[in-house]
Amino acid sequence: MTQSDLHVSQANLQSAKRLMTRRVLFRVATRTAILLGATALGMVTGSLLGVRVALNFMQHSLRSYAVDRLGEVDDYSAEALRVLAKMNASSLPRCSEAELGSFRRLLMNDTHYLKDIGRMSGGRLECSAMIDRSSLPEYEFQPAFDGSDNSKIYINVEPLRVGPWTAIVMRIQDSYVAFDPYPRKAGPPGRVFTITMRTAPAGRSPYLGGDRFPVTKDLLKENVDRRDANNLYSTQCSDHYPPCVTASMNIHTAILEQSRQVRVWVIIGGLSGLCLGLVYMLLIKQEKGIERQLRRAIRQNRLRVVYQPLVDLVSMKVVGAEALVRWTDEDGLVISPQVFIQIAEQRGFVNLITAWVVRQVIADFGPCFHRNKDFFINVNVAASDLSDTALLPMLEASLRAAGASPRNLVIEITEGATVRHRVAMEAVAQLRGRGYRVFIDDFGTGYSSLAYLKDLTVDGIKIDKAFTQTIGTDSVTVGILPQILAMGEVLKLTVVAEGIETQAQCAYYRARGLPLLAQGWLFGHAVTLEEFHDRWLVSEKPLINTCSVGETTVR
Repeated sequence: MTQSDLHVSQANLQSAKRLMTRRVLFRVATRTAILLGATALGMVTGSLLGVRVALNFMQHSLRSYAVDRLGEVDDYSAEALRVLAKMNASSLPRCSEAELGSFRRLLMNDTHYLKDIGRMSGGRLECSAMIDRSSLPEYEFQPAFDGSDNSKIYINVEPLRVGPWTAIVMRIQDSYVAFDPYPRKAGPPGRVFTITMRTAPAGRSPYLGGDRFPVTKDLLKENVDRRDANNLYSTQCSDHYPPCVTASMNIHTAILEQSRQVRVWVIIGGLSGLCLGLVYMLLIKQEKGIERQLRRAIRQNRLRVVYQPLVDLVSMKVVGAEALVRWTDEDGLVISPQVFIQIAEQRGFVNLITAWVVRQVIADFGPCFHRNKDFFINVNVAASDLSDTALLPMLEASLRAAGASPRNLVIEITEGATVRHRVAMEAVAQLRGRGYRVFIDDFGTGYSSLAYLKDLTVDGIKIDKAFTQTIGTDSVTVGILPQILAMGEVLKLTVVAEGIETQAQCAYYRARGLPLLAQGWLFGHAVTLEEFHDRWLVSEKPLINTCSVGETTVR
């Protein structure tokens, strides 16, 4: 090696190392971004769920608080009415020392919520059990609300105060009681409440007591919860008295109070997002790994084709076979055809598998085709193959190289392939025009109909094994089977019954008296070319002699 070659080799090595480093860094960056993005998305989702759960919990807590406050309102309303009834029944001289003394004893011994009781004349305070007569104002007070029981409610009787708040005064006839509208025991922090009257006249504020904050009409309904952009509300109205209690709480305060719960949801969301990100990466890695391995298997001829016999139910002889592709990956795992065929379709290289299978089939059965011109092999074609312009040239080139005829190949298309109606019609017409027979696989389970069969003009149908398995049972779908067979007979189609596993199923089809083909484990599993040749091509004797018509009931 010259000095120049050595420099070139070293430069290539350094370039390969740099490329490998960039690929590793790109993979690490991509995976990190996926994990961080999934975690962040999970945390955001968790926080939103946490806030929602927290607000729902706080709405319930606020409702309980309003119920508690309403219970107190009901208690002092009931107490006020009971005391007023006793006062109005008094026979002592009005506002005499004897009557005021009895009022004081009543107030001290028989009440919990009342702060004062006495007499009113019109709207003027005439005498009080707790306030000296000389301190009572001379002017009249106007009632804020009139009750249906001839009661009057005052909220502006200035001398009658409880701490910084004016007491609520209820009057019936010429007796009054004053009570504290605030709860005897403080509620949880951050919550406020207001007492309103459902019977407030139009245009008058319904406020009766408690904290002052705006109460809209929709909140003065029976037992209603509301939420706006800033606050939670819960209104509870009495079943016996006019007042309602509306409790309110700031949403931000509610979330802060439940911050621990919200943080738990954020953590759960983040961990869930991280797990989903890991699962996504593993699935992508697995799918891409399977795709790469599958492409290598196609290039290196590491796929396998096995063959399941097709039997003429009249002669009970093997007249053909279905070619089924199999694959074992590089780790020795058998991958289901449903998996790797779907991946190949999604990635756009299923045509490579189709071409490989066709070439393998013709290589395996070329000599048999020469000896028996009527022997045929069914080959499955994917939906995307029908629109592939390379399909027909590939088929013809393969057959020409082996000296075989299009009659030796039967093209099977699934019902799903017929969804693209025009494409399917054109493809089937071209195939049949070149001498190939076309069957619809798994007939009866998907999209095909009588109209489709007329338009597609196929040569045969394969009855899905799900219908065969209903023979001899009470399944409602068993009634469809005779209709399919009759339709095949009317349209002069070759009918293949799939999934025959029992003598009774075989006898059912033979009893129809139609030239049917059959396929299933009763006749044989899918096997290698060598096993197929040794079992069925060497001998031309019938496979089964005991599959008689009398073994099942024809429905």
